Amino acid sequence: IADLRSGLRLNAFVPHRTIGASEITGRQIALFHNIAPAGQEPTFAIDDRKYEHERIDRVLPLGGVEEWRVSTEAGTLVDHQFHIHVNPFQIVSIRNANGLDVIDAESPAHDPDYAGLIGQWRDSMTLKSGYEAVLRTRYERFIGDFVLHCHIVQHGDQGMMQNLRIVPPSSRRDR
Repeated sequence: IADLRSGLRLNAFVPHRTIGASEITGRQIALFHNIAPAGQEPTFAIDDRKYEHERIDRVLPLGGVEEWRVSTEAGTLVDHQFHIHVNPFQIVSIRNANGLDVIDAESPAHDPDYAGLIGQWRDSMTLKSGYEAVLRTRYERFIGDFVLHCHIVQHGDQGMMQNLRIVPPSSRRDR
């Protein structure tokens, strides 16, 4: 309401607050993977479901704080670029297919592509084959529909996308 009264003026940017484990009110899991039926062109999906424009895949509560586990299926030939609209996420950890930390420079599985990402805020990130990222986000100011998808256009166009909806807590219905 204060923003509306001020004519929607832009305020000074304030860095996002770190999300602690004690704030988490819900959890989400998203698996990016390829579907490659024998003799057919491969397509792409999230959680074994190709995108459908009319389907709402996740209903999320305004005011909620969630931890997401986002991964790319091991053995795929391509990486995927996880991108979510509206709400940025904070990176908590990234592990390889063997469960080893790839961010920590002291880890035997250290991957320099992920150096220094713990605690960083993003709206997109590359996930290599077999990697899992733990991310945290708050749903604070937006009510409505938006998408998450692979930011590689061809993958999103071939089905690697989901519709999300943020609703006031009193109207949440899980689908």
